[in-house]
Amino acid sequence: GAMIERLDKSVGILMSKLDELDLANDTVFIFYSDNGGLESDADQTPLRSGKANLYEGGIRVPLIVRWPGHVQPGTLNDSLVSTIDIFPTFLDMAGIDRKYNDIDGISIVPALTGKSGLRRDAIYWHYPHFHKDGTGPSGAIRMGKYKLIEWYEPTLLGQEKRVELFDLEKDL
Repeated sequence: GAMIERLDKSVGILMSKLDELDLANDTVFIFYSDNGGLESDADQTPLRSGKANLYEGGIRVPLIVRWPGHVQPGTLNDSLVSTIDIFPTFLDMAGIDRKYNDIDGISIVPALTGKSGLRRDAIYWHYPHFHKDGTGPSGAIRMGKYKLIEWYEPTLLGQEKRVELFDLEKDL
């Protein structure tokens, strides 16, 4: 409750200042999180788990974009996006040609503007360390509705190394 109120108030202050400076229509405003919340502080239901885990509660996060004249207010999109896409997206928004093909990520501008979906075969996560709030070192691959998680070590749940496959349309 209180954290959301502080966030809402802070965003309001930023937006008011942009209006005051007559910059709101020339500013791209992006809000996103790099990971789900701590399970001890926030319930991710219906998603499983939270921060420091590759289950959906640890990696499925909000992404809100305000880009006047390009993104229609109230638009919803379920494209699979990662933080690696932010830099190529900024380049695209600024009209800067990508000169380097070795940049990870893709521009999400086509999805934001409704011109096309994102062309992505798969996305990968590599989480090779122990975290005090995590289950254990793991990696994941997401292809369409399927997600595979490989646990590299026996986890804090007491299970040995294993692989889990999820159909995310049936089991978040």
